[in-house]
Amino acid sequence: MNVLKWQRERQQAEKERLGPLWVDHGLVFARDGFKLRKGRAAGGPQDPEKVSARWRTARTRMKLPDGFRLHDWRASKITNDLDNHENPVEVSADARHPRRATP
Repeated sequence: MNVLKWQRERQQAEKERLGPLWVDHGLVFARDGFKLRKGRAAGGPQDPEKVSARWRTARTRMKLPDGFRLHDWRASKITNDLDNHENPVEVSADARHPRRATP
């Protein structure tokens, strides 16, 4: 949660700095104004290639296997929580997999 709070504060400061150059799309990790090309607005989705490049850099720094994906990390967290006897309803909610009512 601390990372998300920090990101919200950082992004709010970026919105204020850029003013009308920021078009709010309601994204948590939106494109910022760093090296913003003329005619482009910040606030939209990030370039997938740049996100992938950042992930490769982070993965290398953490000495994770080359094939390790962000989705794998998420799945590992869910498995670890369940192995540690966390409440399955809370684990599901944290993973944004709401429990569906059975008919």
